[in-house]
Amino acid sequence: MQKEFSGLPFEWIDVSLPTEEELHELAAKYKLPAPAVLDCLQSDHLPKFEVFDDYTFVIFRMFDTAGKPNPSNFQQLTRKLAIFFNEKFLLTIHRSNTDIIEHVAKKYCGDTIVKTPFDIVCKINKNVLETFQIPLRDIDKQVDVYEQNIFLKKRIPDLLKTLYQIKRKAYLIKRLNLINKTVIEALPLNHKRSPYYSDMHDYFVSPPSSRSEWSPPLRLSAPAPPISVSLPPSPARVSLPATPSIRSLPKPPITSSMPISVSSGARPTKTIERPLPLSVTSTSTDLSE
Repeated sequence: MQKEFSGLPFEWIDVSLPTEEELHELAAKYKLPAPAVLDCLQSDHLPKFEVFDDYTFVIFRMFDTAGKPNPSNFQQLTRKLAIFFNEKFLLTIHRSNTDIIEHVAKKYCGDTIVKTPFDIVCKINKNVLETFQIPLRDIDKQVDVYEQNIFLKKRIPDLLKTLYQIKRKAYLIKRLNLINKTVIEALPLNHKRSPYYSDMHDYFVSPPSSRSEWSPPLRLSAPAPPISVSLPPSPARVSLPATPSIRSLPKPPITSSMPISVSSGARPTKTIERPLPLSVTSTSTDLSE
């Protein structure tokens, strides 16, 4: 189905659920590059950015709300949106119905601020990025529930299988965002930066301001019981009198009681007692004139 939007200073044509024959007719009418048309026919093509002589070709992938709840690849998680544009023409092609195109057209058709198809491409891509808030919120809520049950030691059936499925979905979104980064950084190479591009780029690189923006914080339904540890009674202490140190005992003076005789002629002999060092023996000596 083909639809044309008015109220813009350029031509915008939207094609949904095209057949292979219709794509070839569009390629012939608007002189679209053949390699890009072949990419439009491949439903599993990843995001890309490519510049041709007359067109810039972009592929985005948006979250598929009707996809499998536990996807194992990008095709089960997302849908493709292909875009051809230049300075005066915009062509959007998607193989399934989407509200993004209608939302952007309703909001910006007739807006005098929008000057080029590049502005509309930036707004479309921002809306594509916003679709991934849905699975990210679901992942966050699931993780909170399993954390709560694990902390409360509740039995959870198929716990490992469910955790693997959550991890797989988060991995696919992460890998897709890494590919989207290359496309977003390449978009302004051949076009002048605009407020719409800055708005899209800031949304992509800026994380949520807080956890509450995604989901309420974790709250346990019952407080965890305190952990009590029983220790054996400590042995009784016995106070003993302090033993005096050998160094603290007073040392008695060491004296020698051996007399020292000094004789001199007719003078009387005198006996003198004096302290001597340990292990020193004094002998009496006769001194004569």
